[in-house]
Amino acid sequence: MVKERFRSLAILAALVLLPGCAAAIPKEISSKVTYSGGFGELQRSPEKFTGEYIILGGRIVEVKNDPPFSSMIVLQLPLETDHKPRINDPSEGRFLVRSGSFLDPAVYSPGTYVTVAGTVAGKEVLPIGGYAYVYPVIRQEKIWKWDLEKGSYPRFHFGIGIGTVF
Repeated sequence: MVKERFRSLAILAALVLLPGCAAAIPKEISSKVTYSGGFGELQRSPEKFTGEYIILGGRIVEVKNDPPFSSMIVLQLPLETDHKPRINDPSEGRFLVRSGSFLDPAVYSPGTYVTVAGTVAGKEVLPIGGYAYVYPVIRQEKIWKWDLEKGSYPRFHFGIGIGTVF
């Protein structure tokens, strides 16, 4: 009886914990990365890195669909080792994603967290208020959306009797 309970608990723990070990971005994508610098360096000289394959992430600011392509402005955030944006870390700036396909603003709405894989395609200067802002342009190959709201991580409580969950 005790062995059966222990086995059931071990299986349940494995089902809960092992999916967190899986890579969020497939190796066939992450192995293509050729850019190894930081975001600040990319933002200062985007044209210097044209053609480099990169993975960036952050929070969507705006999506526009003007044929022949769609554009998405993303507020950059540092990435975890699984390439998900670190939502509590400061941003180093913005980047512009160009896609040859339609990016539905209802799906890619402002505030959504994304990771983008693609090639650096130079720069574009666009206004933010009265300021001319230099955006590194990424030609999108793949986009991943994440549900990373603060406090949305799983909480666990183990104990006997009365307890509290933080």
